Amino acid sequence: MAMRIQPLGLIGVAALIAVSARIEAAGAEFSAEMERRGPDGEVSAGKMYVGDGRTRMEMSQQGREVIRISDQNRGMEWILFPDEQSYLERGAPPGAKPAAPPAEPSAEISPCAAIPEMTCRRVGVEDVNGRPAVKWEMTMAQQGQTLTGAQWLDQARGIPLKSVAPNGQTMELKVLGEE
Repeated sequence: MAMRIQPLGLIGVAALIAVSARIEAAGAEFSAEMERRGPDGEVSAGKMYVGDGRTRMEMSQQGREVIRISDQNRGMEWILFPDEQSYLERGAPPGAKPAAPPAEPSAEISPCAAIPEMTCRRVGVEDVNGRPAVKWEMTMAQQGQTLTGAQWLDQARGIPLKSVAPNGQTMELKVLGEE
């Protein structure tokens, strides 16, 4: 069975990189329920576990179980397909150095700070699954078009609780436990 990959575009990829970096940089250990909704309305639900420079996401996509494990310390990522008993392994390109995370993640630090081609504007504070979050509007010019997305950062931890990509794809976390 071929796996369909939903194109995110440059702003979507940049936003996902920013999300991963902020979660790992937060240094907090937690678990959360995760819901991703594609531009076509397809919903993927799962769980996320974060701790010690590692992130594990377990979800069902297009009817198949997928587990994604990222290890920031080793610069490695694994994508497991348990039903097929197969996996993909990706490492950072040779010579690549991981980006230095911010010293203290904060909802008040722009998620665009490390992405020069993107600009962010603080919109305000909104509730996301019972947690106060700072909403940031993200814009980027690509091939003559202005692309807009948004990200909500947990006020207490600075981690992304919700994001919306220009193509309509959304991701939302509901924090379950703090280790």
